Amino acid sequence: MVIALAVAENGRRGYTDWTLWALFATVGALVQLAPLVVKGDPQRSWTTGAIGVVAHIGYWVVIVLPGIDTNTGFLQTFAVAAAAVGCWLTPGRRI
Repeated sequence: MVIALAVAENGRRGYTDWTLWALFATVGALVQLAPLVVKGDPQRSWTTGAIGVVAHIGYWVVIVLPGIDTNTGFLQTFAVAAAAVGCWLTPGRRI
Protein backbone atom coordinates (compact mmCIF):
# COMPACT_ATOMS: atom_id res chain seq x y z
CA MET A 1 0.00 0.00 0.00
CA VAL A 2 2.74 2.43 0.94
CA ILE A 3 4.60 1.79 -2.32
CA ALA A 4 1.44 2.26 -4.40
CA LEU A 5 0.78 5.57 -2.66
CA ALA A 6 4.34 6.79 -3.23
CA VAL A 7 4.58 5.91 -6.95
CA ALA A 8 3.60 8.62 -9.42
CA GLU A 9 1.32 7.64 -12.28
CA ASN A 10 -0.08 10.07 -14.85
CA GLY A 11 1.30 12.94 -12.81
CA ARG A 12 -0.64 11.87 -9.71
CA ARG A 13 0.73 10.52 -6.46
CA GLY A 14 -1.37 9.39 -3.51
CA TYR A 15 0.67 11.17 -0.86
CA THR A 16 0.39 14.52 -2.65
CA ASP A 17 -3.06 14.30 -4.26
CA TRP A 18 -5.10 12.90 -1.38
CA THR A 19 -2.75 13.29 1.57
CA LEU A 20 -5.17 12.63 4.43
CA TRP A 21 -6.56 9.48 2.82
CA ALA A 22 -3.03 8.30 2.05
CA LEU A 23 -2.04 8.79 5.69
CA PHE A 24 -5.21 6.93 6.75
CA ALA A 25 -4.21 4.00 4.52
CA THR A 26 -0.65 4.08 5.86
CA VAL A 27 -1.83 3.98 9.46
CA GLY A 28 -4.18 1.13 8.53
CA ALA A 29 -1.22 -0.72 7.02
CA LEU A 30 0.76 -0.31 10.24
CA VAL A 31 -2.16 -1.31 12.47
CA GLN A 32 -2.91 -4.42 10.45
CA LEU A 33 0.63 -5.64 11.22
CA ALA A 34 -0.18 -5.79 14.96
CA PRO A 35 -0.35 -9.60 15.13
CA LEU A 36 3.26 -9.75 13.93
CA VAL A 37 4.70 -7.35 16.48
CA VAL A 38 2.40 -7.55 19.51
CA LYS A 39 3.04 -10.55 21.71
CA GLY A 40 0.41 -11.58 24.20
CA ASP A 41 -3.25 -12.39 23.76
CA PRO A 42 -3.70 -13.69 20.18
CA GLN A 43 -7.36 -12.65 20.04
CA ARG A 44 -6.57 -9.08 21.05
CA SER A 45 -3.77 -8.75 18.48
CA TRP A 46 -6.03 -10.30 15.82
CA THR A 47 -8.76 -7.78 16.63
CA THR A 48 -6.29 -4.93 16.29
CA GLY A 49 -5.06 -6.28 12.97
CA ALA A 50 -8.64 -6.75 11.77
CA ILE A 51 -9.36 -3.08 12.50
CA GLY A 52 -6.45 -2.18 10.22
CA VAL A 53 -7.81 -4.45 7.48
CA VAL A 54 -11.28 -2.90 7.77
CA ALA A 55 -9.65 0.53 7.43
CA HIS A 56 -7.92 -0.73 4.28
CA ILE A 57 -11.17 -2.02 2.83
CA GLY A 58 -12.93 1.28 3.56
CA TYR A 59 -10.11 3.21 1.90
CA TRP A 60 -10.24 0.88 -1.08
CA VAL A 61 -14.00 1.37 -1.57
CA VAL A 62 -13.86 5.17 -1.30
CA ILE A 63 -10.58 6.02 -3.07
CA VAL A 64 -9.28 3.08 -5.11
CA LEU A 65 -12.44 1.56 -6.58
CA PRO A 66 -13.36 4.60 -8.72
CA GLY A 67 -9.91 4.57 -10.37
CA ILE A 68 -9.17 0.88 -10.28
CA ASP A 69 -8.09 0.79 -13.94
CA THR A 70 -4.62 2.16 -13.14
CA ASN A 71 -1.45 0.33 -12.19
CA THR A 72 -1.42 1.90 -8.73
CA GLY A 73 -5.08 0.90 -8.37
CA PHE A 74 -4.05 -2.69 -9.04
CA LEU A 75 -1.23 -2.48 -6.49
CA GLN A 76 -3.56 -1.07 -3.85
CA THR A 77 -6.16 -3.75 -4.61
CA PHE A 78 -3.48 -6.40 -4.23
CA ALA A 79 -2.37 -4.84 -0.92
CA VAL A 80 -5.92 -4.90 0.47
CA ALA A 81 -6.43 -8.50 -0.67
CA ALA A 82 -3.11 -9.57 0.89
CA ALA A 83 -4.03 -7.85 4.16
CA ALA A 84 -7.42 -9.61 4.21
CA VAL A 85 -5.85 -13.02 3.55
CA GLY A 86 -3.22 -12.36 6.20
CA CYS A 87 -5.93 -11.45 8.69
CA TRP A 88 -7.86 -14.59 7.85
CA LEU A 89 -4.80 -16.80 8.43
CA THR A 90 -3.65 -15.13 11.65
CA PRO A 91 -3.87 -17.19 14.85
CA GLY A 92 -6.53 -15.98 17.26
CA ARG A 93 -9.08 -15.36 14.52
CA ARG A 94 -12.55 -14.77 15.95
CA ILE A 95 -14.62 -15.32 12.82
